[in-house]
Amino acid sequence: MMNRLAKGVNTVTDDIQPVPEQWYRNIDDEVLFEVVAVENDMIEIRYHDGEVEELDIEAWEEMELEPIENPQDWIGDYEDMDSDDFMNGEDDSDWDDAYDELE
Repeated sequence: MMNRLAKGVNTVTDDIQPVPEQWYRNIDDEVLFEVVAVENDMIEIRYHDGEVEELDIEAWEEMELEPIENPQDWIGDYEDMDSDDFMNGEDDSDWDDAYDELE
């Protein structure tokens, strides 16, 4: 998959570090994304449209970025769910029945 952020970027952002749960804007193409995780030399990001991608540190450093506030129209994965939507330790026997049907 082609890196949506790094294409056509010719400036360097050495001073902006990837911070989990921080949103950024790629100044060249106005793409918005959130850093989801940073592990070793890999940065997992989630674009405003929900697509997830991994970048290496070199690709990160090649981008011209600006930290931004969370977009107003951004809804996290679970923000629109009621507490009733979660199992909360309830009976999961439906899954056991599905497994039995496969045998």
